[in-house]
Amino acid sequence: MSGPASLRILMVIHTHWSRDLGAPRVQLELAEELRVLGHTVEKFSYEDAFPALATPRAAAASGGGDGAGRFASRLGAYLASNLSFAARAADFVRRHAARFDVVEAHQTDLPFPKRRLGFDGLLVARSVGLIPAYDQFERFAAARWPEPASPRQLARRLLTWPGRRRRRRDVTASFRAADLINVSNRDDLAALRGPMGFGAKTVIFPFGLSAARRQAFLAARRGAGERLAARTVAFIAAFARVNRSASLCDPRTSWTFTEGGHEATVS
Repeated sequence: MSGPASLRILMVIHTHWSRDLGAPRVQLELAEELRVLGHTVEKFSYEDAFPALATPRAAAASGGGDGAGRFASRLGAYLASNLSFAARAADFVRRHAARFDVVEAHQTDLPFPKRRLGFDGLLVARSVGLIPAYDQFERFAAARWPEPASPRQLARRLLTWPGRRRRRRDVTASFRAADLINVSNRDDLAALRGPMGFGAKTVIFPFGLSAARRQAFLAARRGAGERLAARTVAFIAAFARVNRSASLCDPRTSWTFTEGGHEATVS
């Protein structure tokens, strides 16, 4: 290693490197803070693994193209999801292993032992949401909030099945290969240290606001009585079953909030 004063760090993630996405934002902001401390940080993300596929996504996101073009773009994205990001990430690490002291990869993204990567530094596996836990909740949600299967859903599941099956296999392999596993919440910590059997090499680094942002948030809030009297709930999340949105947005659901001696029911 080059010494703790100036570590050379590689961050690996299978998504686009964008502040607008939850998972990469964690690494992106961490990389910014590490650079402030004097470390060198590089990344290997979707754009690097699949440069030819990354560019059309921006055009599709902007709403360009006709209906046929959007369908072709969506079909291409489904098929691209079956390509192995991990194989391309591993090839990059093998070619540049000597340049890095630390490699931090999201779960599934480097499911190979360090000897196969030719890397002798610290290999960290990061989870911002444990894949087995998401799969478990999806099964629960399918039973709790059943939805009629549409032709589009069936086609998407069929087209993306090879990639989803590989990622479920690779998540355990990536944890097994890592020297250290970094999770974001106590439930994931308990699962990895307990049933999954990864013990003391699993640590928790919870998300949260910086002191400055927390203070700004507290300064902007109104009193409990005024907030509860408004009978308004602000819900921030992706509208997917895994975020329990189906329950929160169900018109049959009512919620009672109590704060500072005030109570309000929203239904």
